[in-house]
Amino acid sequence: MSDSLPVVGEGPRIVPRLKSDRGGVDYLGLRQVNLDLTADCIPGINNVTAHIRPFAVLSWIHWKFHSINVEAERMEAREDDLLRFQDKVEVLFTWGHQLNRLRGVPGLDSRCPPATGRGVELSFAAWGGRKRQNTSLQAPVQYGPALRPNDGLGLAAQVMKGLLKVTTAGEALAKALDRRLATSSSYSLLSKLDTTHGREADARELFRLWRVDSPTADERRSFLPVLYDPESREQPIAIGQRSAMIYAILHLLRQARRPLTEEQIRCSLAWMILPGGRALDFKGNVHSLLLRWRVLQIRQAQRSGLEALLAWLEHRLLQERTRTLSISALRLDWIKALSDEPLSEGGTGTCAATMKAFRQGFDSEESYRASCARGVADRDMFPLTDQVLAVGYEQPDRVVPLAVKLLVAAASWTEWLEEDRDLRRDLAHGGIDRVSLSHFAAGFRRFADRPVSEWLTDVMERCVISQHMRVATYRFDGRAQRLRFALGENGLEFYDEKPTVPQWTQDHLATLLSLLTDCGLISEDEGLFRHELDSL
Repeated sequence: MSDSLPVVGEGPRIVPRLKSDRGGVDYLGLRQVNLDLTADCIPGINNVTAHIRPFAVLSWIHWKFHSINVEAERMEAREDDLLRFQDKVEVLFTWGHQLNRLRGVPGLDSRCPPATGRGVELSFAAWGGRKRQNTSLQAPVQYGPALRPNDGLGLAAQVMKGLLKVTTAGEALAKALDRRLATSSSYSLLSKLDTTHGREADARELFRLWRVDSPTADERRSFLPVLYDPESREQPIAIGQRSAMIYAILHLLRQARRPLTEEQIRCSLAWMILPGGRALDFKGNVHSLLLRWRVLQIRQAQRSGLEALLAWLEHRLLQERTRTLSISALRLDWIKALSDEPLSEGGTGTCAATMKAFRQGFDSEESYRASCARGVADRDMFPLTDQVLAVGYEQPDRVVPLAVKLLVAAASWTEWLEEDRDLRRDLAHGGIDRVSLSHFAAGFRRFADRPVSEWLTDVMERCVISQHMRVATYRFDGRAQRLRFALGENGLEFYDEKPTVPQWTQDHLATLLSLLTDCGLISEDEGLFRHELDSL
């Protein structure tokens, strides 16, 4: 036998642990249903579109670019000219907010390039960390989708690739801003296509005129009709649905006769009851829309509960030195964790008895809603969801009893709402693949005469473990690893470095309240919202 060492690559050897790129969010594939329901309830905006002024700036960019080309008698507009012009305007807009440390616009983390004799270059490429696809006002994750017709507010429409033309409403908004900007000494820099550099003084001067949180009265008057048309609230179109929700918010604040927090507004709209217990009377499309809003909030609770169980599972796997546990050992662990749940007698009570205990003291859905409005927090879906999200983030090892209680609440509410034939489609949205509310409630009913611990085992194995592996495998793109755990020879093996965190899908309410404040329909002071009775 030769005494020489083998060359590299020959024979068995220990290799470093595989480090694959990790990626993905929404590990159970539940979020899309929440997003769809949110878009149905408050269409046309997203969770970023909180102010009128960015809509005015974007409308001004496209209106001014068109005006410049018309005045110059150009036969066609060029996309690259528009992009340079838009970069300049947006960089100046963001730069002023950076200098004054005012948040609310994208791109604030971009880095200013060194100044030259001509000043600072006003392009996204020159400003470190600035990307059109995510930090432009018009980016898909910013104000871009809300600018368009159909699913947006209809301030501008695409006329050819890369080029938009403002609508009548967009032109009115742009001209309202233009009258203000025209008073600036930096207006010439702002409104010419061939100027590509500017100075800090320009950004500071323009900031005074277009800061994000101070729309003018003319901008408010131009913007309000595209956001809210009370006459259309009975129509099944985007502005009709949005106007129905705004009408409900204004009616709620008017009837409350005191300021309410965002969370109080969210809850009161879902229960259709004021804090304190007085019922709100809604008819027609407004009533139907608020029932769908209730479905959305139940779906939020269900998703929070299932993702909290996912967090518990991953936390438990991380506690093991090998990051691996058999399914049978995990089953014993989650059943033991359920022993602190009094509602189900530590998991030994049947599912039917547990739901009956959850509803104890309430002879109907109406009495339950009234009790929640009065602050019965131990069985109210909203505070329960908050508790589950907080514990799932801070102490995932303690989340199982709370998550089970929340999921029982979601099943109970779904059962009540299934009596309304018009809601069955929303409750079934997502089907088996995305664990719809109706599918989830049917699963609970199948275990009616069996212990809650057996139902929890079904939920963990079918709606958490199998659901995650199916979703992650389906989404694998050949690059980023989306599996957080998988079945190995000795059981489930965890791949990541820390457990996931239960997610709350924002429901557009915060941005809608902000826009209504900008429009002057309501006022906000330290997180409390009040109806402005003299504004209508």
